[in-house]
Amino acid sequence: GVTAAAELCVVVENGSVDQRGALVTAESCAEAIAAGDGREVFVMTEAGQLAVGGAGSGLCAILAGNSAAGGGEIELDDCEAAAETGDGRSFWAQAPNGQLTLAGGSYCMVLAGGAGGNGADVAPTATVTATATADSAHGAEKLTDGDAASYWQSPPADTLAGGALS
Repeated sequence: GVTAAAELCVVVENGSVDQRGALVTAESCAEAIAAGDGREVFVMTEAGQLAVGGAGSGLCAILAGNSAAGGGEIELDDCEAAAETGDGRSFWAQAPNGQLTLAGGSYCMVLAGGAGGNGADVAPTATVTATATADSAHGAEKLTDGDAASYWQSPPADTLAGGALS
């Protein structure tokens, strides 16, 4: 995640709401709304796709190339074509804690980098806690240990309060 001076919204970069391949990122909610181009408007379809500008737009947020390598990127693509791949790249669910997860539950949508933030890495001096951890090897302290190979891991979504995702 990042530190930001203002509330951040998930948006289509540069307001390119009708362009396949446009990146999904974050920016100040106030700025996104003021732009007036709908970059911050998404609708969860009945099928579980995150459609930009409403369910009839035809473009959805997908895991680009169906690859989370290097953190992955979320971009817009044709909803129908993405669904037809059968690999789940365009299907999202909301976890009980409010996070958006790919329908398979293995990946969460998170903001990476300094978008909307002050550019400073505040993690090394931050106090971190977690309400749940997968195991002792992946505790919240791994978020700030400075080791790129370590990481915090949450338990599987179906073991959290609220039950399985549907």
